[in-house]
Amino acid sequence: MCPSKPSLSNPSPSVKPTTFDVFQPHDTFLIADCHLDGSRPGVNELAIEFINAIEGAGALWVLGDFVEYWLGDDAGNPALDAVFDALAARQAAGTNVHFMHGNRDFLLGQAFAQRLGAQVHADDEIQIPLSDETVVLMHGDTVCTDDVEYQKLRQLLRSTQWQQPFLAQSIAERIETAKSLREKSRDATAGKSQSIMDVNDAAVLETFERTGVKTLIHGHTHRPDEHTHIVDDTACRRIVLGDWHDDHAMVVHSSPQGLQLKRFPFATDV
Repeated sequence: MCPSKPSLSNPSPSVKPTTFDVFQPHDTFLIADCHLDGSRPGVNELAIEFINAIEGAGALWVLGDFVEYWLGDDAGNPALDAVFDALAARQAAGTNVHFMHGNRDFLLGQAFAQRLGAQVHADDEIQIPLSDETVVLMHGDTVCTDDVEYQKLRQLLRSTQWQQPFLAQSIAERIETAKSLREKSRDATAGKSQSIMDVNDAAVLETFERTGVKTLIHGHTHRPDEHTHIVDDTACRRIVLGDWHDDHAMVVHSSPQGLQLKRFPFATDV
């Protein structure tokens, strides 16, 4: 329900497909921007394939925009029940599933979490240990500060003053409100440059300086890649997750070998 971004069909050329492996509790996967919807059956099927493929992993973090829209836990989205069931089964099998809010699914709540047995985190950023270091996770829209109009809209939509009246509407009324917001979003995005909708370097540096971490992982921009930022003469790493397509997705795999941006489906050749 916020500004949409262009979809990049090709991953970063520097990123290689990964070899299939058997995952262990020390493996953690991070994804973002699946934008699941009944109108995208291919992406929904790929999501189920991925959820099944990470059997044995200790955790899965979804860094926002798992679904294309979410109008409240009471509204749900029956078209995605198969994906939700796969996630619930993965959680029940021992993979801890975590969700962070994106600009499309910030109304994911505790009823949704309870259905899956997962955790939904309302914080804009979270620090967790991954591959022997502390890493900051975020959706990524909070560091896109050049897009002033979007930041104003984001502040409004995340407020209780907006959310309470919206959730008090009937589901049919919420659908119409969401349609109107998406139409305005598309119109606004069409007139914006790509640079405005990308991260602001100063905002990224402020995050590194404030938190003291050396790695930041986020989504939102749909530009999967790895970037180096120099903070006080120290090289810091920013890993950007990709949006999902019918045939592939860019995910992060944390293991004892470190943090790696990988293409899914995983390669089966050894």
